[in-house]
Amino acid sequence: MNSKAFRPAIKVITVILVSHWVWKIVSGIPVCPEVYLKWQQITYFLCVILSQWTDIVLRAFTGVQFLQIENCFYFPGGYSVHISPGCIALKPIYHFVVLMIFGRKAIPGLRLIFLLIGVAVLVNFNILRISFLCIIMAVNPSLWFFFHTYFFRFAFYVIILLLWILWEES
Repeated sequence: MNSKAFRPAIKVITVILVSHWVWKIVSGIPVCPEVYLKWQQITYFLCVILSQWTDIVLRAFTGVQFLQIENCFYFPGGYSVHISPGCIALKPIYHFVVLMIFGRKAIPGLRLIFLLIGVAVLVNFNILRISFLCIIMAVNPSLWFFFHTYFFRFAFYVIILLLWILWEES
């Protein structure tokens, strides 16, 4: 068996696992209150922006009835979706950036362009993800947990893997 054939897959798995643990360690380090407060303000701002884009998608492409107030969507029947800092896709974007840093060697400008395109793909996927979760909450709330917890988490990493393959094979 040719071990060289498995090197790219081993590299991706290793980079994702190591970057995951770095994320866990760094996110657990206590910071001064000023830095923490500033980070809270930034992530709240990003939550509101994500909510506004989700509102645009829902109004343009669905007939779902809802009320949006800042980063919350309220639906008939008393159901709601709250966009929290964990919803803004920072971790999948971080994993993608780390993969790009440790990806194949390339002209720095080309890598930056692909990095920006990849981040744009992930951000737009996240807007669609939140929109779809809102539709699920409005139509069939019992499915929301499965899609939120399992399906879209897996889908994010499939997209990251596809972007990485596209980068490595181009």
